[in-house]
Amino acid sequence: MAELRNPWRTFGKVALAIGVPLTAVALILAALAFVIEAAAFGLFISAGSVGINGLVWLIIGVCCWNYFKNLADRYNWLWNEGEHYDAEVLEIVQTNTFRFNRSCSAYAECSYKNSEGKICLVRSTLFMLDFNFYGNNEFAAKVYVNKRDPSDYFVDLALRGAEEIEADYDYR
Repeated sequence: MAELRNPWRTFGKVALAIGVPLTAVALILAALAFVIEAAAFGLFISAGSVGINGLVWLIIGVCCWNYFKNLADRYNWLWNEGEHYDAEVLEIVQTNTFRFNRSCSAYAECSYKNSEGKICLVRSTLFMLDFNFYGNNEFAAKVYVNKRDPSDYFVDLALRGAEEIEADYDYR
């Protein structure tokens, strides 16, 4: 099964890729301003504007990356310590939160039957969905639930390959 892309990780990488070079350029310009004292005022202004822009992108990238790492740690804990159930994907809902090239962010609404036999409805976190997606049957879903708090869960979605669909007849 193919892993789905997390938009927080993707946006964090993009913001860090913009912020780190801009901050480095600002530091180089500030160092040049100290060496060349004649045009120091102009270099300080440009270093300051580039540095502020770079720091803003750097802070955004670090925050997004930190949010993704916290999600990943929580998922790993639930995967190891929680109960897991097979889930059925009811609906894929596209959102306009993130849009990159030919993909947008989306979440899945799923249902599963818990150990007591009751049907529970859950929602996945955001993931990146390609615009040429065909339907709900493309996804395999598992739900990992905290044993003490059933409202603490995460939905593990993956794209299902054609070889993983159980069929009575295979006419390929």
